[in-house]
Amino acid sequence: MSPSPRTAADPLTGSAPVGGGAGTSLADALDGVAVAAGLRAVRVLDGVPGPASGWTTLAAALAPGAVERWVATTDAGLAAWRGGRPAPRQVAPTYVLGWVLDALAQAGGTPYGLLRRAPALDLGRVAVRRARPLGQPAAVALLGAGAGASARCLPGDAAAVRAGDRPADDADHLAALLGADLVACARRVEALWAPRVRVGSLQRWGPLADALDSVLASAGAARGDVPGGLRDAARVLALAPEPLGRPARARPDATPGGPGWTRDRRSCCFAHAVDPALVCRTCPRLSAPRAPATAP
Repeated sequence: MSPSPRTAADPLTGSAPVGGGAGTSLADALDGVAVAAGLRAVRVLDGVPGPASGWTTLAAALAPGAVERWVATTDAGLAAWRGGRPAPRQVAPTYVLGWVLDALAQAGGTPYGLLRRAPALDLGRVAVRRARPLGQPAAVALLGAGAGASARCLPGDAAAVRAGDRPADDADHLAALLGADLVACARRVEALWAPRVRVGSLQRWGPLADALDSVLASAGAARGDVPGGLRDAARVLALAPEPLGRPARARPDATPGGPGWTRDRRSCCFAHAVDPALVCRTCPRLSAPRAPATAP
């Protein structure tokens, strides 16, 4: 896949934003986004919520000691699910790392894919609400009073600018800003990562690219434009800095009842090590990856 030609604006032609739409604050726009096509809603919260709220920033979740506790919770939940048998030691850290990177992709990719808004991302501004029994994120939020003031939008979105967004130069610049923020956040995750389990470069960056493929393809499906979602994934990944910059792997899939897209994984989540029945259909460890298809 290759990114779209440079344009002054990208009005999501052929589809409409879901929810409140561009032109209001990011908080108001995202309030109307329904959970659709496998896409979990991202909300905006004012300020940093207290511990009793159930929300935890990624910065706090990755602080010394905190990430080890998160991995221990996941380990215990997996062992309980397996009837008391511990999962292989690399599984829980891989799950947690994947959840962190997926939350970042959701926080940036959901407003981009549905509203053409790219919030400024930081580990202290992205929060998750974790669920039992594994500690898996059940919801993702962007934090910060005003919310719209730290987002970027397309240059032609005058209403979004009035709501406080800063216009990008053009559609490619907006996609590049999202990719650059994701790389900067992932670099910070690398610096904070503490569990004493070796995690290679592919396992650190592959899940982020996989998650971005999924979030943007799902956003396209949610707005009724699967091909557009695939082009979004291609554009953002192609314009992202290394090591995230790479071809997208999301591609059309006409399976009846499916979302209209699938993608070949770059990284292994180790679910098959928990139970062989959980093996992913496109796991790179168990099958030769297929060449990415060109979006229509």
